[in-house]
Amino acid sequence: MEWKKILVNAQNIEAETEKAVLIKMQHSSDYDGYKFWHPAKCVRPGSNTSEVEVSFSEGWEFKLFKNGQGKYNSREKIAETVIDAETMEAQWR
Repeated sequence: MEWKKILVNAQNIEAETEKAVLIKMQHSSDYDGYKFWHPAKCVRPGSNTSEVEVSFSEGWEFKLFKNGQGKYNSREKIAETVIDAETMEAQWR
């Protein structure tokens, strides 16, 4: 099993808990507006303070979701999709 890494801008980190990190997809990706939870133990500081390194194996599936933008549905999931590790890696190039 091969491990892959992507570099994510620290501004794309929306929330952090003890066990997981909520990461927003970048605007230039095909999944702008989506976000995903990733295990905290797989997220490490990057080469500088403005980025973090996200690790995942090649068989990993990412469950992306999008919340509403309105006053009453901002915590409601309005869209969900699943992408594989190869697709995720391509979105951050």
